[in-house]
Amino acid sequence: PDTLKYYQLGGNTSSSLDSILMFTYNSIINKDIGPVYLHCWNGWHQSGFVSAVLLKQFCDFNTESSLHYWEDCADNWTRGYDRIRNAIRDFQPIEKYKISTEIKNEICPCYEDERANDVVVENNNDELKSLKISVLFPSNISDLPPSVSTFLDEYAAMLKENNYLHIEIAGHTDVKGEKSQNLLLSEQRAKSVQDYLILQGVDTSQLSYKGFGEEFPLNECVEGVWCTEEKHAKNRRIEFNISSISYQVKFQKNSTIINQKDKLVLNDILMILKSEEGIKIEIGGHADKGTGDDFVNDNISHLRAERIYNYLKDKEMDMTNITFKGYGSRMEKYGNERDRRIEFKILENKRKEIYVVKKGDYLNKIAKQYGLKVLDIKEWNNLSSDHLSIGDKLILYNSDE
Repeated sequence: PDTLKYYQLGGNTSSSLDSILMFTYNSIINKDIGPVYLHCWNGWHQSGFVSAVLLKQFCDFNTESSLHYWEDCADNWTRGYDRIRNAIRDFQPIEKYKISTEIKNEICPCYEDERANDVVVENNNDELKSLKISVLFPSNISDLPPSVSTFLDEYAAMLKENNYLHIEIAGHTDVKGEKSQNLLLSEQRAKSVQDYLILQGVDTSQLSYKGFGEEFPLNECVEGVWCTEEKHAKNRRIEFNISSISYQVKFQKNSTIINQKDKLVLNDILMILKSEEGIKIEIGGHADKGTGDDFVNDNISHLRAERIYNYLKDKEMDMTNITFKGYGSRMEKYGNERDRRIEFKILENKRKEIYVVKKGDYLNKIAKQYGLKVLDIKEWNNLSSDHLSIGDKLILYNSDE
């Protein structure tokens, strides 16, 4: 009987892409080989890339048509992968894999590029900057699954471009197995992701990792509650959380004016902060030693922090959990003009947890168990009374401390 040979190829290196082209070419010209079945673990962003390359190689699609084909079949998230877009642009058909016009007419798809005269628009992938992204793992596995390599490549590029971001990589598991083993497994998953990002060139100072085991499920799948495998799988994940943001707003001496370039970065920071639900922040203003006059430095650093605060407020940021403070030149970091900086200090970053109400539960008991206030629990869940029913799902926010 016929057997199907299986090869796992990333397509992100020249050698693996060459192998994909070779397999496809051989199946095209030799009817006794193939057909080739290309299955992409990474979803459309990677299979779309391979499709675009195949169309350039075998069907004479130009760069613009290949990109438009990819974009027409992709969603907003996928279109944000600038590295893939650039790889499609850079690919040049390989002479040894060229096929005849007769074969092209037989195998190539009909594609009318309605945007043939469009300019291909760059996308800075705002979704990546939101940080609210999970990397899912198979059960009881800490090694990175093949499906995440493309995404992590993009995430690494984003962190290198925005080196003011400092990220905690948080590992999580489902409730299957022993708690101690799950804690270890979650740490191993987080470390695997950190090691991969460092290999892609992310500065080690931007990264930390921590395992949380089964402590923070995304759904009702806690110990003692039956769940489908699909629901358990959502809890086997890595999440990226902000640990700090340190950006040097380039103030002129004794000035609080924000230049246009810094405003663009602050807009990115604004978007990140808006995506964090349980975060409390202090905007810290700093000054260089300058004249050495503490009064002057304290005043200018305070005004700088206040200016950033008001900038975010004017952009309709919810300022309930945001404060500002001037530190003068007391927290010297660089010993030069770079000390004229703004730092966003994370005072608290609460994690969202789903709690399933059990027999004997009441609000005060749950609040005491988690060190929370009843009023907060009621506000988070829009509860008008203290009444709870078995099976109710409550949203709780807990800090790591």
